[in-house]
Amino acid sequence: FFFQAEDGIRDAQESRGLGDVYKRQAYADRMTNIGYAYKKLGQYGKALEYFLRSEQIQIQTLGSSHPSYEATLSNIGAMYLRKEEYEKALEFFLKCENIERTNFRETNPSYARDSQLDWNHL
Repeated sequence: FFFQAEDGIRDAQESRGLGDVYKRQAYADRMTNIGYAYKKLGQYGKALEYFLRSEQIQIQTLGSSHPSYEATLSNIGAMYLRKEEYEKALEFFLKCENIERTNFRETNPSYARDSQLDWNHL
């Protein structure tokens, strides 16, 4: 039954012309899952490799402002942080912040207000 439902979803996606995008995003999701597994094993270099693969697919399929793409950038930054490559980590975290600003601050007044708080006391 599950496989029939999966086939139905796949057929519906393909009939809308999204079949290739769906397949590529599913592949990116698998790369992310493998990255998570390597992260849990403490193999941060291997995790980073798979997160970077996922990022390359997502930028093509989802675009640079999609929340899933942002999550992948955050994962990449976290792996650089674990590897003590702080400049690279910061580069990816700043990309995340830029996506958040674009997606949320412009459309959500409370987010914009909260982002202007003085965090120097932390």
